[in-house]
Amino acid sequence: SAITNVFIFIFVYLREIYCYIFYSVFKLNNPKLLRPIIIIGLTLLLQIILGVITILSGVKIIYASLHQINSILIILSTLYFLYISEYKQKLTNSF
Repeated sequence: SAITNVFIFIFVYLREIYCYIFYSVFKLNNPKLLRPIIIIGLTLLLQIILGVITILSGVKIIYASLHQINSILIILSTLYFLYISEYKQKLTNSF
């Protein structure tokens, strides 16, 4: 169905983005970027675990809520990574 295709597209798209982020950090070998990458990796792993637990529990509200809260942490940690990698370098290079 169309909804399933959209979810598959989003999953593949996000997987490729995060694989690119991990690859670029390890390729650059920048120690400043290691902390945000570890945070992103841990929150992604927790998101997968919470998603499986949510489905297996029959979508109990506590697990579904934790899954949604963790998605906010993923967004925040990705924004933190972008800040560290892009904007902080631009600020230090402009002076």
